[in-house]
Amino acid sequence: MHKKIVLYFDPRDESCGEIKEFLEKQGIDLRLHDISTNPLNARHLSGLLRNLDIKHFLSPASQNGKKKQVEEAMGNRGDMIALMADDNSIVQWPILVAGRLMSVGSNRQAIIDMLQLSSNGSDPDDDPEPPIKRRRLKK
Repeated sequence: MHKKIVLYFDPRDESCGEIKEFLEKQGIDLRLHDISTNPLNARHLSGLLRNLDIKHFLSPASQNGKKKQVEEAMGNRGDMIALMADDNSIVQWPILVAGRLMSVGSNRQAIIDMLQLSSNGSDPDDDPEPPIKRRRLKK
């Protein structure tokens, strides 16, 4: 079974590269969206964030540099999305979307759980039958 997901990522970010490589090794059919060459605008971000809490999409490292603007905008969803669209670096990458499911950030275990991969990263449906244990009979 091949899973198709959209991966929003920044190739300049090491953790994004690691997640992209991990998913490719698992045979996941990726639709890549490189935000360094194609930043997300407010309309796209609004659709991506749905009705989810915007705080989950903010990059902790970037919040420090933009703390004042972020704090001022937090009261208004529209202002916050506009701020994120103006500077995609305050968004936590990568974002993976598989149908109605979404994972934000580079937590590999969360991604494995979301995509229902086995602990070694392969699709559990693709795992071969477990080996049959053979016992020697006593004579």
